[in-house]
Formats: sequence, structure tokens, C-alpha cells
Amino acid sequence: AAEACDDTPGIFSEFAEGLSDEVLERSIVLFERLDRDGAVGAQQLGSALRCEPSKLSGMLLTPLRRRAKTVGLALPYEAEIDPASRRRVWRDEAGLASEMHAALVQERTTRTEHGGPSAGPAAAGTPGPRHLAA
Repeated sequence: AAEACDDTPGIFSEFAEGLSDEVLERSIVLFERLDRDGAVGAQQLGSALRCEPSKLSGMLLTPLRRRAKTVGLALPYEAEIDPASRRRVWRDEAGLASEMHAALVQERTTRTEHGGPSAGPAAAGTPGPRHLAA
């Protein structure tokens, strides 16, 4: 699990910068739920993202793992299978969801102010060139 340290806000910002716009928006939903509720199940997250829970890995979780590996960050959530529902549940065990959510929202604000995405759709961890506003 990740642990808070003096570098946490900076590494979370670096993490957020390399996400595609789509993954950034999905990440905001994930970390907002983790911050608010402490945990979120696959069914709830799928509903919030308007997708089948089976699609979560490709749409969100794999890109988050790749980005975390690129910046050298342990994933700021725990994932486990709930024995009752037999579905995946994500938990904010380390209490970092609030800081991660703030970094993700700040990155979205920065992109909006600069008129475009900073990472292309293929960004699995590498920011693309900044797009010029028309």
C-alpha cells in the first residue's frame, strides 16, 4: 500500500498528468467514491462510470497500474474480492484517496484552462504533446 509522505502531492500530480482525458475522468469518479465512502464495489463503480463491471479493467484499472509503475508509485488503493458478492472491491486503506482526488481534479482544471488534453488516448503512462487551442 502507498503511504503518505512529503512527496505525496507532487507524485500524485505527476501521476495525474500522464493519464488520458478519459482515464482522468474515470479516476476522478473512483477516487471521489473512495474518499467519500472508503470503499467502492465493482457494481457501484461500473454504474457510476456507465459500464459493465467487466469493462473496468481495460477502461480504468490497467491504465492506472501502468501509470503508477511509470512514476514509481504504489497504487493508492487496495483491491480485493468480496467473499459475499464474489466481486472486486476497492478500499482506501491508506487514507490517500482525498489527496489523489484533489490532484486529479487539479489536473482536469489545468487541462481545461489550457484548452486541451495533455495526454493522448494511447497514453499508458507517457504524456503526449500539449495540444494547441484552436
